[in-house]
Amino acid sequence: MNTTCLNIAKTIVMSAMLMGSQALLAQATQTASNNAKPKYNRFGIGIRVSHLYDVKYNGFGKLSNGYEVSDPQGLNGSKTNFDFGYGVNLNYFLTPTMSIDGSYDIGKMSGRSDNSIEYYTSDVTFLTLGFNLDLKGNDRVKPYRFVPYLRGSIASSTYDTKRKFIEDDAVNGATNGATLQVGLGAGVRLHLTNNWFLNLQSEFVQTYTDAWDGWDYGSGRDYMAKTSFGLNYTFGKNNHLDRITNSQRNIMQVNSASNNATNSSLLALNDSLKNINDKLAKIQAANEQLNKDTDGDGVKDYRDLCPDVKGTLPNGCNEVVKEEKSYVDEPNKTVNSNGTTVVNPKATTEVDPKVTQPVVTNPVTTNPNALAQTQNISNSLKQELRNMLLIEMNRIYFETNKANLNATDKVILTQCARVLMDNPSFKLTVLGYADNVGSDDANFVLSRKRAEAVTEYLVNLGVAKSNITLKAMGAQKMIGDDAQKSNAFNRRVEFILE
Repeated sequence: MNTTCLNIAKTIVMSAMLMGSQALLAQATQTASNNAKPKYNRFGIGIRVSHLYDVKYNGFGKLSNGYEVSDPQGLNGSKTNFDFGYGVNLNYFLTPTMSIDGSYDIGKMSGRSDNSIEYYTSDVTFLTLGFNLDLKGNDRVKPYRFVPYLRGSIASSTYDTKRKFIEDDAVNGATNGATLQVGLGAGVRLHLTNNWFLNLQSEFVQTYTDAWDGWDYGSGRDYMAKTSFGLNYTFGKNNHLDRITNSQRNIMQVNSASNNATNSSLLALNDSLKNINDKLAKIQAANEQLNKDTDGDGVKDYRDLCPDVKGTLPNGCNEVVKEEKSYVDEPNKTVNSNGTTVVNPKATTEVDPKVTQPVVTNPVTTNPNALAQTQNISNSLKQELRNMLLIEMNRIYFETNKANLNATDKVILTQCARVLMDNPSFKLTVLGYADNVGSDDANFVLSRKRAEAVTEYLVNLGVAKSNITLKAMGAQKMIGDDAQKSNAFNRRVEFILE
């Protein structure tokens, strides 16, 4: 009973430790999961208005009809306007200092040459792809509010232009088409929150046609300035990537790696706790079996000769049971009607004094058949573990001229390392091979590197280095006759378990 009580006490204490550890594991795993990978607001959408200004370019020369005229420009006289365009844009922040955007704008432009009797109006569109580089350092601690940046862009634009007389607005000619534009500029963002920011930018744009303003000088280019002001919304519930520095992000990533490492350690602890839980379950099952009293007569089932009858005698019965065997096989004893046990001289067997007899201390463990069965289970379990290892530790294959382990290899080796550490009597031989491409010396060195990569990984996981033997085999024991098809199976590591 003292042993039984002790086992029960141990079970209660270890169960409490297990439940507390699992609760801690769940909480820590949840925390690590929440912080596993820093997330930022990156993708957004916006609207904007733009001022479109035709920049004067000197030196165009004469028109095709021989008439000399200067290049038109915006805001040049009463017939030209403060021209506007409007559009939508998408933006995506690649890093804390780099972003890209795409936009579509439509608008109107107007301009007039100096001392000319004509002016032009044009309906224009812009489909633009831009790249932005922030001008900020890495020493800032607080999130940025103002972020200046440089900008480059490329656009596909269309124009539908009409030349008109200033006197009566009569149309004197028309051109239309599509052209390429490139631009350089700068801007600044004002972050209101992690989701909203204002954006002001200006670009100097070169247009690869001079028919943009209705006059074709043959130069093949024209110029304009485009200044825009927009409101943008960025999706997400996290920090805006544009508001932090590279150093701040690196710190977050280091913290993330630390959290991931903690999470891995906690998962390994969880595996160990599961093993402890299995052992506790076996102890609890044994205690329940020892304390089981089916008929409720106060005599435990393992001593009760009548487990289905509530008896009054010490043997668990209500009447004399002759030559009945107790749980411990003792054929030389008999139970009397008063419940006492006496030696039956007729059943006494001779004992060889030269043979040492086992000492009976516990009715559960003194059954010789049970002892033999336990020994058989132990050997069987050991063989089963070896078989499992041989299945798990199948060949590991490598790429040509490589000795690197991939993610699948590491998962297999991690499982095997756990079993090897739980069974330090196992001895493992790691055999490295190479295909027959190249010289024998080079293949031998490569096969050794592959075996060393596997050995080093197992040792780093905690397997005793003294339990591992490493052998470089070079291009031996080739698999298959067709080298082109079978060499993938020859670049391998095999295992021998003893």
